[in-house]
Amino acid sequence: MFLRAILSAAVTAIPAAMLVGTIHAAPAASLPAPVATLPGPAAVAVARAAITSCPPAAASGCDPSGPIVAIGDSVTYGYGATMVAYSTPPATSWPADLERTLGVPVVNAGVNGDTAYSVLHPTAQGFGHRPPALQLPALLALHPRLVVVGFGMAEAVYGWPQSEAVADLDTLLGAIGDIPTVILGSHVDCAGQPFCHSQASHFDGGSGWDAELRALAARHHSGLLLDSQAGLAAAGDMEDALHPNAAGYRVLAARIAPVVRDRLAAASAGHPAGGRLLHS
Repeated sequence: MFLRAILSAAVTAIPAAMLVGTIHAAPAASLPAPVATLPGPAAVAVARAAITSCPPAAASGCDPSGPIVAIGDSVTYGYGATMVAYSTPPATSWPADLERTLGVPVVNAGVNGDTAYSVLHPTAQGFGHRPPALQLPALLALHPRLVVVGFGMAEAVYGWPQSEAVADLDTLLGAIGDIPTVILGSHVDCAGQPFCHSQASHFDGGSGWDAELRALAARHHSGLLLDSQAGLAAAGDMEDALHPNAAGYRVLAARIAPVVRDRLAAASAGHPAGGRLLHS
């Protein structure tokens, strides 16, 4: 914890323009209205049947008519599909694409420079500002049917020890409680990247990051998508070293959608563990 305090203080010395260019922010947002353009009626009916459910035990925070909440950093916000520093999330973010795919509201709660630690401690200094409407109590008050949790990128950029990032994710997933969750994993290698606090920082399969996420998913009965951006750079679907472009976010949404469906289908059937492991 002491080391994180030192590293967090160092973040405040990083030029604001550099943080804006690498990890983006979303302002306070109300529950989005269902989008007008959806897949065909048959596809929407199948999607709704798979995801309009809560665990049979009537999870205290889960409402089968509630939205999906996507909580994370700039990749959740959709930076790369837009270059605007502070605005409403772009219509080409993966949460927006997921909403169109599933036909249900998805709340985009992505925030600039955010970490699992700063979600748990929203007044902590040196992080992206998470406005009250996007803080955990307000998001849980929406009674989401599922929460997608995507952190680790900012922690790697800040040079935090992986063990602390894992501990924070563990605490955050515990705070979400019995609402079904999906963990969104990504790989970050800071070697040669000027925006990273430490060139030695890397969260990937080789560092044990994937194994830690597997353990968290098992502990919290979460769905899991590992290395969610795999192959995007080779396909030309990355805007920069960290962020997909609009085409890349469409790929992310397509990868996330079956994990969400599987996790909620498992919950509705009374099975605590669910989700599909992809890109492992």
